[in-house]
Amino acid sequence: MVKSQSGGRPLKPVRLNLDLDPSIHHRLRQRAFDQGETVANLVRRLILTELS
Repeated sequence: MVKSQSGGRPLKPVRLNLDLDPSIHHRLRQRAFDQGETVANLVRRLILTELS
């Protein structure tokens, strides 16, 4: 937790940046579109599934 997130305030989401092969990025975008969700929500869901 960063210092700005200490105290009684709710935690803010942490930004994640990563480099992807263009073909993987295209596949992510296509899957998100097919499922009617954003790429960000798809990636969050995939990460949660993997960590469960």
